[in-house]
Amino acid sequence: MPNAVVLIISLLSVVEFGDVVAGNPASQANAKQSCLAATTDELSYRAAVERVSLVPMVKTWRASLGAQGRMALGGHIFDKTEFINGRCYWSISFYESDPAQQRLWKIFRVDVKAKGIFVMDDDGDYLPIYPPAQLK
Repeated sequence: MPNAVVLIISLLSVVEFGDVVAGNPASQANAKQSCLAATTDELSYRAAVERVSLVPMVKTWRASLGAQGRMALGGHIFDKTEFINGRCYWSISFYESDPAQQRLWKIFRVDVKAKGIFVMDDDGDYLPIYPPAQLK
């Protein structure tokens, strides 16, 4: 599509597969294995995508694309789980693409147990953007 911006949406969501017992290597290994085996076909992934879609900055961004005659296409080719500090997260990235290049917009981490949504800042650090109560 000439002059159309195509967005590849890849969301980072937090998925927790049971509690990890601190100091228990077997429990940590099992949790990590379960985390990394998750696929984008799972309910936890779809729930994470829905939660990020409720974030005001995402709504505003997507609306601005429509106002410019551009469209956002959802996809999950870059989405994956990551096991960090005993917790499992979906890595969800938003890309803006046109015929010349792809540009990363934002990367999110979403806690499936409603403990928050995080966004990566320009330094690569993840910052909490909303407590769960504000997303309901």
